[in-house]
Amino acid sequence: MKMVIRSFLSFILISALQQVAAENNIVYGADIEKRVDNFFQAEGIDRKVIISPKRAYFSCADELQVKPRIDGDWSTISVSCLDPKKWVVTLRTSSQGSDSGASGQNIIGGTSTVVFAKHNIPMGKIISADDLELKLAANRSAHGAYTDLEKIIGHKAKKNITRDAVLKSRHLIAANDIDKDDDVLIIVGAGGLTISTYGQAMEDGQVGEMIIVKNLSSNKEFKAIVLSEKKVRPLTNM
Repeated sequence: MKMVIRSFLSFILISALQQVAAENNIVYGADIEKRVDNFFQAEGIDRKVIISPKRAYFSCADELQVKPRIDGDWSTISVSCLDPKKWVVTLRTSSQGSDSGASGQNIIGGTSTVVFAKHNIPMGKIISADDLELKLAANRSAHGAYTDLEKIIGHKAKKNITRDAVLKSRHLIAANDIDKDDDVLIIVGAGGLTISTYGQAMEDGQVGEMIIVKNLSSNKEFKAIVLSEKKVRPLTNM
């Protein structure tokens, strides 16, 4: 009886994995780079997206949407998909030219209200509202600065940030939904049946990204898409 149940579960698992593989026309970093390059060229923006061409994301039936994380500041962009599964990824860009600041300030003179560090923030800390405050700054210092607390809360400090520093994109990295060595729930579904087991993340990842996961039962490593915080879906046989 145990052998029958085990064989049935194995059949369901293999079928589910095959279905997952068939459904996932994966979007790679190279695809995102091409889309962003075309968008920047059409808009006359002198910037280049920073992304690994091998990074993988969920499939997308529509054209990828590109916009700045902060209006007027293209140093950090959001690339998103609305169909068949909504996902968004935040990426940095590089430039050989110049563009306007986060709030389109006139950098020659005057002041603007921007986000400051209320106290010293150590590298790697998840930033909260208690770490931040809005104050006036000279427009020259405010160029490229954040003007909205909500755009920063929940992100990690990329480096040690000193008290009264003006917060800019170079200070931050997006917080991961899964960190390397985290215990994760591996979810495989076939029709109305869902099978789950536990694994260990071998890489950091955000929702929609592909990471390597190790099955704790078999010790085999496989590729998986990050579904949500601490949850993944395999792309290959475990």
